[in-house]
Amino acid sequence: MIKMMLAFGVIGHLLCALTDILLSFSKDKKRFNFKFMNDNEKMSEVMANMPLKNPMLSMLVGVVAIFIMIWGYFGVCMYIYPLSKVYATVMFIATLVCMIPITAFHVFCGTAEWYYIRMGRTEEARLAAVDFFKNILPTGIISYVGLLIFCVALLAAVVTGVAELPKWALIFNHIFFLIPLQIIFKVPGAGNLAGALTFVGLLFVM
Repeated sequence: MIKMMLAFGVIGHLLCALTDILLSFSKDKKRFNFKFMNDNEKMSEVMANMPLKNPMLSMLVGVVAIFIMIWGYFGVCMYIYPLSKVYATVMFIATLVCMIPITAFHVFCGTAEWYYIRMGRTEEARLAAVDFFKNILPTGIISYVGLLIFCVALLAAVVTGVAELPKWALIFNHIFFLIPLQIIFKVPGAGNLAGALTFVGLLFVM
């Protein structure tokens, strides 16, 4: 049962990575960068050939993906629970703190992009999208705080021996995959790819 739940974590994160790509790349392979939000000329150029269906699909598939991936996190909690109710409880609460807001944040991001394109990619549309994004940003921050707590708790459980896993298994953690994927290689959907790799590793050791 636990391994099946961890597999859902892999599948959910891979699906969500796909939705990140849908939001980030136009038909002509131009990639969106958050820095472009301050420059409508650059933002409009990237979004010029972005189909309206992309943000819409990203929102719909993203919600399904998050529903699937949450079972991976619950699977880790189930594995830890017999070994430490405290760690498992912290990780369960952290999962909820992460997944509930991130669902809304994902939909909000797709909505901002959809309206920017639909409003003709004008300066007025950019200002509206940026204002909307700034207002919903706390939702994303809360979700990432929840994820960070989960990752730190998992790391601590492995390092202290509570998880009854080999010490080298600590590498199977979002933190260690996210840093190279996001900062060094700048891979699109880095956060979700880090999550997928984490659950692939946990599948082998739990």
